[in-house]
Amino acid sequence: MNFRSLTLRFSLIFLSLAGLVFLAKGFAGLPPLGPFFSPSQGFWHNSAVNLSPKNRGQMELEGLQSQVKILWDESGIPHIFAESDRDLYFAQGYLEASERLFQMDLITRVGSGQLAEWVGDRGLDLDRFFVGLGLRQAAQKALGVMMADEKTREALVAYSEGVNAFVDSLDYKIYPIEYKLLDVEPGRWSPDRTAAFLKMMSFRLAGLNHDLDLTRALQKLGADRVQQLFPDFVEPIEPVIHEGLGGPLAQAGGRAGPRDSNPQEVFVSAFNSFPDYFNPFRENGSNSWAVAPERSQTGRSLVANDTHLGFGLPGNWYELALVSPSQSVYGVSFAGTPGVMIGWTPSVSWAVTNGYSDVLDWYEVEFKSEDSSEEYYFEDEWWTTESFHEVIVSRSGKEIFLEQAWTHQGVVMHRQGKLGLVARWVPHRGSNELKTFLELNRAKTYADCRSAIQHFEAPSQNFICADQSQIGIFHQGRFPVRKKGQGRYIKDGRSKRSDWAGWLSAEELPRLESPQSGVLRSANQRPVTENFGNYFGWDFPPSYRARRISQLLDVNGTNTFSAQDLKQMQLDNLNLHAQAYLPLMLEILGAENSHSSLSPLSRKAAQKLGGWNYLDLAKSVEPSLFFFWWRNFEDLLWTPHLGERQDTLFPNLQRTGSLVAAVWQDKNHPDNQ
Repeated sequence: MNFRSLTLRFSLIFLSLAGLVFLAKGFAGLPPLGPFFSPSQGFWHNSAVNLSPKNRGQMELEGLQSQVKILWDESGIPHIFAESDRDLYFAQGYLEASERLFQMDLITRVGSGQLAEWVGDRGLDLDRFFVGLGLRQAAQKALGVMMADEKTREALVAYSEGVNAFVDSLDYKIYPIEYKLLDVEPGRWSPDRTAAFLKMMSFRLAGLNHDLDLTRALQKLGADRVQQLFPDFVEPIEPVIHEGLGGPLAQAGGRAGPRDSNPQEVFVSAFNSFPDYFNPFRENGSNSWAVAPERSQTGRSLVANDTHLGFGLPGNWYELALVSPSQSVYGVSFAGTPGVMIGWTPSVSWAVTNGYSDVLDWYEVEFKSEDSSEEYYFEDEWWTTESFHEVIVSRSGKEIFLEQAWTHQGVVMHRQGKLGLVARWVPHRGSNELKTFLELNRAKTYADCRSAIQHFEAPSQNFICADQSQIGIFHQGRFPVRKKGQGRYIKDGRSKRSDWAGWLSAEELPRLESPQSGVLRSANQRPVTENFGNYFGWDFPPSYRARRISQLLDVNGTNTFSAQDLKQMQLDNLNLHAQAYLPLMLEILGAENSHSSLSPLSRKAAQKLGGWNYLDLAKSVEPSLFFFWWRNFEDLLWTPHLGERQDTLFPNLQRTGSLVAAVWQDKNHPDNQ
């Protein structure tokens, strides 16, 4: 046997042995794939098994106290009929687990800092972040409040029992395929996992924060330039509350300036490991609108809602109907939470969009010792922190111990020498948002809807309430009393003047009921005008979507609408941003270059854009041309002054457009400096 043949045989034997080891034990943090390919239990069996009750006929489930019926309509939507609320939520838990168990399991693991238990050391950074942000403590506080309420406790316990009834029905052979891929077991459900899920949703919807970005820009450019590029209000404003201000105002008084001392560079570097975590779903947005009876062709209120939480497989929402002697509701839930989150009862409808108000502030604090977080300096005294000992466990067996300290302002997320960085976040509070939805599911009148949303604290949301005769919109949540500009930058945690000055009362929250225009609309835009006495933050999505909805609703007119009209509005694709600034860009292009310096391909693109009708159609190339032209234009404009897009914050597209327009119209404009 020659050397080459011997080498080949040895290589084949080695690869075979390595393959067997990989199948049996995994490699480099990857799970073993032997069970996944097992002929007797592997993934082959998943295609032959459908775990949904839809395909299993009549079933007997241990734990149900009476008969439950689930009917699927022609669209495949389940309608659950139960003789008690307890059995209703039990059945909902079982049904949602049968179709979304892995999704439920995964997102609660992420929020509670247990991802590394599944994926190994590669999940440790994410676990550290969410544990460090205090989501475990926040979930436990919320759990205590929810379990103290009889209705929410009943729903949480019954829902958990339903999920576990499904989990208990599984053996490895019929595990959802994701568990086989990861070689892990499904986790049992409990009320604390629903609490973790709700806090994770708070982060997804209220975790957007740019205090660090603005603080870095402040150091580099100065307060005046930062205020110019990132103003509190960008014209034109199209506020949610477009008539009046809806009640008395909390006057915090004055304007907060930049913090007194410059933050240490170490805090800037500390954020380099997780800046993207504080930008969840930045490019997404939801819309809602309502038409009062006097502007409805049916003589009754009409409500529309389309929510955009990002693409996912499966999607974020679970559509269903819940019917018991106490309720009859149709809409969408989050798998992992009992009840319906958005929907309608026979006489009441509600719609929800993310409020985007800033409810996360940062403080620089000073500790007594470099080696301890036990005492911190505040108003000429040494205060004592509250400490928690947290453990993060990896699949590899590694354990990470975190000593988490809380000041009266919030959780300490970073230490360097005697200084620390503290995050104060409204969702850290114990609250009972689930109570809002369970009461909405039973609502019979507009007043019931209005009463139900009073329990909702975080994340801030725009709620539309409507019954047959009345509509109203509420910027709902728990909001600190703050001066204009307070919370834009990292603040000095040593001084009381940096603290929040209490909370807005329910009567002070922005709202608009029975509008004179007969219409309401929300598209995540700024909730109020600059005249409102309290500060909700500066970084709201541009007003283009809201302005387009206002145009379609004929806010200042008298047009009436049908349900079909509202459905058609949801399909509208006019690009107001392009309509506002593309003509200007083409004008500048022509004046500066006369197209002479452009390549033939660029000239062709400019000509094509010149004939665009501003409709974002799937078959049209113009929307993509404009998108990438604008994006490249922003990069060329801002990168020399602010840094690369991925490392910094650019002014939003509406502000960029207004600055360019002002400079082009007046070469001596102050914005040209």
